[in-house]
Amino acid sequence: MLYLNHNKKIKDMNILQAMNGLSKPKRKRNNQQEIIDYLTNNNCKTEAEIQINIWGYYRGLSNEPNKKYADILRRALHSGKIKRVRIQIKSNGETRKYFRYYIGNLFGF
Repeated sequence: MLYLNHNKKIKDMNILQAMNGLSKPKRKRNNQQEIIDYLTNNNCKTEAEIQINIWGYYRGLSNEPNKKYADILRRALHSGKIKRVRIQIKSNGETRKYFRYYIGNLFGF
């Protein structure tokens, strides 16, 4: 226990640091639960759509690497919290393949 004025106990180190002006602002931590919450309301999204809408990260315009966001998504996938399906889309004579991420049963069976 830490004591303030020899009579008040301070249990949380963050309170003591804030009182002494040593407090650092807490960074927002990205996690799998954000993906699950997003996909619960917006099922069947691509990796890019998930990253843009949850974290505001756009791969083509950012100097920040994609690894952190991709790892969070893949950990959620490997743990079984989300699933993905490969979809081919034809547009203007070109065929593109996308992975769409979803929660639960995509086709309702």
